Amino acid sequence: MFRDLTDDPRPVGMDPLRLGDRPFLLRDAAFFVIDGDTIRVKSTEDSAKDGPMGYRLHQQAFAIRFRSIAAPEKPRYSSTDRTLLAAGVDPHARSAGIMARDGLRRMLDGFAILVQPSGRLDRYGRMLADISRTPVSGRKIDVTSAMSLEHLLLNAGLVSRFGPESLPARHPVPADSQNAGMAFEPA
Repeated sequence: MFRDLTDDPRPVGMDPLRLGDRPFLLRDAAFFVIDGDTIRVKSTEDSAKDGPMGYRLHQQAFAIRFRSIAAPEKPRYSSTDRTLLAAGVDPHARSAGIMARDGLRRMLDGFAILVQPSGRLDRYGRMLADISRTPVSGRKIDVTSAMSLEHLLLNAGLVSRFGPESLPARHPVPADSQNAGMAFEPA
């Protein structure tokens, strides 16, 4: 059985290694996509702040980076770019980094994630993990229908392989496993 961390306390700056290497689930309200290979897990502390343009900024508990893929970097905006943005023109809208981020956001819209930690952090302190999207129906998460996001992103041409790391299984929870036909519903 997988642990659903959605409602568990997640303090700002939480050490992701304290979760160990046991797989866990997060519903879409508990995380957000930063770029094509990084997902931030929101803190459960009341730490949201008003950001630019009226957005609420949530402090992160920790960040998760895909173990086996790398996405192009998002462009850095300059003062000239800000002028264009104010006029309604995004000079970087079709950049590979923005396309990778937006592609991952679309792939996760309405899905929960199944995170399989590697037990390691990268040089920026992000948890390295294999991440799959899994369908949600009400309070139920169907883990047997989980699909590797690494495979989906590679097939879409949005990312590339990262170093010598092997790719995870396309379906991390085999349908013929002890979880067959099982939907996870938290207590």
